[in-house]
Amino acid sequence: MSQDHELLETIQRRLREYLDSNPDAADTIEGVEQWWIAPLPVDRRVRPALERALEAFVQEGRLVKRSGIDGKVLWATIRSPDPQHWKG
Repeated sequence: MSQDHELLETIQRRLREYLDSNPDAADTIEGVEQWWIAPLPVDRRVRPALERALEAFVQEGRLVKRSGIDGKVLWATIRSPDPQHWKG
């Protein structure tokens, strides 16, 4: 198994664990890195692997991807309240 695949699996496992414990979670990618999947070693491969994992969770229906009025993307569980500052 490649290191990239192992990293992706680690991120997916941590995302599942976090979402199982926090069913109303919503955050930017920076927040996801800091709170949902930490600690991970500083590695330039983490952000791309995290983005792939988040997109996969969207495809599976576990998360939604929304743009805030500030242009930042928010990742949220389906159960997460729809904050007023989100758009479409």
